[in-house]
Amino acid sequence: ADYSVVRRDHAGAITHYFGYLFDITDRVEQSAKLQQNEKAIRSLKSPVLRVWDGVLAMPVLGAVDEKRAAEMTDTLLADISGSAVKVSVLDLTGLDEVDAGTMEHLVRMVRAVELLGCKCLISGISPAVARVVVSLGLDTTTLSTFATLQSALAYALKQARR
Repeated sequence: ADYSVVRRDHAGAITHYFGYLFDITDRVEQSAKLQQNEKAIRSLKSPVLRVWDGVLAMPVLGAVDEKRAAEMTDTLLADISGSAVKVSVLDLTGLDEVDAGTMEHLVRMVRAVELLGCKCLISGISPAVARVVVSLGLDTTTLSTFATLQSALAYALKQARR
């Protein structure tokens, strides 16, 4: 990029020319790579993992917008309705951004799963996620949350054995 500056005297006559050249090649290349990485993360499918008989887990990776939340919900509901799943775990450990919209999508997903008679646990609750949930005033009495995936899976296995 280049910038030119013209200096004039009181009468408006040009007295000096200044020119600045900046090489922004690295910045442009880094920006393009960042955009490619963001696209790759957004296009990630959240796999449904069969952890145990009757227990599914879905790691949530990257950012979650309305379209991606709908796809994740459809995938999870299809896997639950096609088998005898008693407990599913949404793991938020890999979640990039946590905002009000993301949490609302995830809570709707939990409600949809539970309408099929499957208990839905949320793991990977970080301090940032906890702050968003509290700031939204979400009714957490109906949510089963766990700080780690390990603790959620331990609980899920106990529930599935019943």
